[in-house]
Amino acid sequence: MKVMKIKVYEFKELNEETQNKVINNTIDFITSITNFETINKNTNFYKAYKKAEELQTPWFLGQYLWDYAKNQILKMCKQYYYFKDGEIFNY
Repeated sequence: MKVMKIKVYEFKELNEETQNKVINNTIDFITSITNFETINKNTNFYKAYKKAEELQTPWFLGQYLWDYAKNQILKMCKQYYYFKDGEIFNY
């Protein structure tokens, strides 16, 4: 058996650039797994999706998600531990 020590970080311990990477990866994950047509229409995620649809700017969906659901996204980011480069530590 080997015992290994690795350093992992909470979101708040990452530098600003790495935090932004984590945020962007989280937004990308949300957009890739969410069927926005079927989610509750009262959610901030749906409101962001609807704005992108109404303005015919789907390429801005990530920004709209951040604008409408910043607190939810940050809460998601704070649930995990990360390596220094912002990759999620899976244990």
